[in-house]
Amino acid sequence: MKECCNTPGNSTKPMSDKKNYLSKLQEKWKLNSIFQVIMVLIIFTLGGSTCAYLGRKLMPLIGLDKGVAYWVVYILIVTVLWPACVLIYSILLGQYPFFRKYLSQMGRRIVGKK
Repeated sequence: MKECCNTPGNSTKPMSDKKNYLSKLQEKWKLNSIFQVIMVLIIFTLGGSTCAYLGRKLMPLIGLDKGVAYWVVYILIVTVLWPACVLIYSILLGQYPFFRKYLSQMGRRIVGKK
């Protein structure tokens, strides 16, 4: 190996020894397969996109002009809609047990209970 590549901090391990990002998520979330990790990521994406879309559709009904109050209300609406959207997609895509546990942990953290 070239001398320039043996500097401190550079790993000399082959790439196959390093865990990829999906494997790390699989361990962290205690999921059974990489496919399940991908499904969870898809559900996060769909849930976030859907609640943002619904939030934009609900805002004209409230009647606020764009300004500070508009954005505060929009953030509150999206914050309330997100768990519901994620749970709906998790039921449809078969990942409900993971998201039920995830959202209950998140709720405990917000409330301050462990």
